[in-house]
Amino acid sequence: MQKSFQFRLHPTKKQERLLQDQLNECRWLYNVLLEHRILAHDLEIPLTKYDQSMLIPLLKKERESLSIVHSRLVQNVVDNYQYICIEDLNIPKTVEVSYLRKSIMEVSWHQLHPFLTYKAARSG
Repeated sequence: MQKSFQFRLHPTKKQERLLQDQLNECRWLYNVLLEHRILAHDLEIPLTKYDQSMLIPLLKKERESLSIVHSRLVQNVVDNYQYICIEDLNIPKTVEVSYLRKSIMEVSWHQLHPFLTYKAARSG
């Protein structure tokens, strides 16, 4: 039997800043890798996870602040960034609930699935 524990973090201001810096670095890395993936797809060049993993040392030299992020986390960005999950929220029934109707209808959920389908098809 596997057990899991959940802990609420109460970071100090310095720790919050460090966590935010790491998140920003992961976001930057994600965007760079996605840009490479899109460019390779447009040029019809096959690009594997291994190819992108080989870019990490070069990117770390280019952006020294990337070194604050643990190497396993950087590798997870390379390994896991390509998945998109969509959950069926059963919006028609949710809209029936009066206090949620306006919020749901204003954010255009009906456009999310076609947009993500287009983006997924474009990126291969």
